[in-house]
Amino acid sequence: MGISIRAYARHRGISDTAVRKAIKAGRITKEGDGSIDVEKADREWHMNTDTTFSHPNEESYHSQQQRPVSQAAVDAVYET
Repeated sequence: MGISIRAYARHRGISDTAVRKAIKAGRITKEGDGSIDVEKADREWHMNTDTTFSHPNEESYHSQQQRPVSQAAVDAVYET
């Protein structure tokens, strides 16, 4: 069992809406019970998120290199 979406958002220093968008876009996955495994989600976030759009409070903001992002991820960011 992991933590809630809101708790994971606090862990990352972002909004719960950003976490929900990441889940919807397939950048991170929820566990079977709907919770989030912090270590797994952090790995997925690191591998699947373009840091160009990252929140400046995230530790990884200044330490990661930019890499290509999928069209699905771009669409999820601009989705209303």
